Amino acid sequence: MRYSKQRQEVLNVVMASNDHPDAKMVYERVKEVIPKISLGTVYRNLNDLVNLNEIKRISIKDGNDRFD
Repeated sequence: MRYSKQRQEVLNVVMASNDHPDAKMVYERVKEVIPKISLGTVYRNLNDLVNLNEIKRISIKDGNDRFD
């Protein structure tokens, strides 16, 4: 997979987090660095990073997935 500034920033945010953020939390934090990023881009990059085994998805029964 090719390098992407957006994917790298999503990874940076998840790796720097101590609170197992959900996608919207990651979006808000990435938006501070890349103001024009869309929520869809964050979701797509989170899924890519999970598929690449760079991060883990933590499924919550009655809530949003979290990432670590």
